[in-house]
Amino acid sequence: MTSGWIWTLLNLYLLISLCAILFDLWIMLTASHRQRARGRREARLKALLERQLSLLGQGREQEEATQHKLYRRLRSIGDVLAFCVLADAYSADGDARFALWVSRSGAMFGRLCQYYGRKQKMYRASFAWLLASCRQDIPAALPFLLACTAQRGSIYCRENALTALYRGGSVKGVVQALKRMSREDVHHSQKLLCDGLLSFKGDREELCAQLWGQFGSFTPDIRLALVDFMRLLGADYCRELLPLLDDPATDDELCYAILRYYGRCRDEGAYRRMLAFLEKPRGGLWEYAAVSASALRAYPCGETVDALLEALGAHNWYVRYNAAESLVSMGLPESAYRPALEGEDRYAREILQYMLERRQLSGAAPETRKGGKSLVVS
Repeated sequence: MTSGWIWTLLNLYLLISLCAILFDLWIMLTASHRQRARGRREARLKALLERQLSLLGQGREQEEATQHKLYRRLRSIGDVLAFCVLADAYSADGDARFALWVSRSGAMFGRLCQYYGRKQKMYRASFAWLLASCRQDIPAALPFLLACTAQRGSIYCRENALTALYRGGSVKGVVQALKRMSREDVHHSQKLLCDGLLSFKGDREELCAQLWGQFGSFTPDIRLALVDFMRLLGADYCRELLPLLDDPATDDELCYAILRYYGRCRDEGAYRRMLAFLEKPRGGLWEYAAVSASALRAYPCGETVDALLEALGAHNWYVRYNAAESLVSMGLPESAYRPALEGEDRYAREILQYMLERRQLSGAAPETRKGGKSLVVS
């Protein structure tokens, strides 16, 4: 009886193994077939596109019949994916003929936007990526892209549409997209938003100014992304952001982002507030002290050193860690650390000694910051 069950299980195992092998073979064969089919699509699309580019390169008008063939082919999602590869290659090479073709094909892209605007989410996301691959502003596609940025059910659809707007370099388009997302309360990753704004092809300073003008109408996550964008861009908004830091109604997360901003763009008024937060965090929240301790490394003067040495004895571990990291990053002489290393506070000694040993092992040089006044250790 037992041997019968064993024989049945063995046969079942062999059957499952055989099915797995057949499935892997089927995947390999179909993948090869799909690759060849995609290659054929790319070749057909490239032939049509090259015909148009050749005419434009000769200073002639493009053919309507060829343009119509491209339109019909691009209504197939397989051809859309194949065209993305072609468009990306032409754009990356800086082909002026391709840029001219895109600028003169607004009517075709507008019709395709209407077509894919009625399709399911992944189809819209794929076509939005085609527009992003063109790396050019296409006014006729703006309504479609704005609708995609407000798409709740697909992050791919939103991100691809935003990427198309960033690469297009239209300040107006990006501002409209973020305003629409805020109006319809569409949440998007703060990091993706910040990275996207930094990749903006056009005038980033002008984009920053336009977004700041609409700051009050944005949702909290977009505001956070905008402040991070200002910080990483190094834009001078010190006077504008300081009142937000003083306003009790300002969200705590936004205050932390503003403090990190002042860790890159130095300001005397913000410096005084960070010293106050280090001694007495607003609302009793240790995060204010921790972020301030990290940002104060951009202000290497005697008063900062004294405040950070005092913060080494804080109750919260993150405050002590950031204070020690900031002190060590300033590249101070050993005598500056002596009060903490020879003091009675065991936690202050250990965290500072750890940071000093880590710097010695890594051989890291002291950090340098842009902007603000030149501050030296006294």
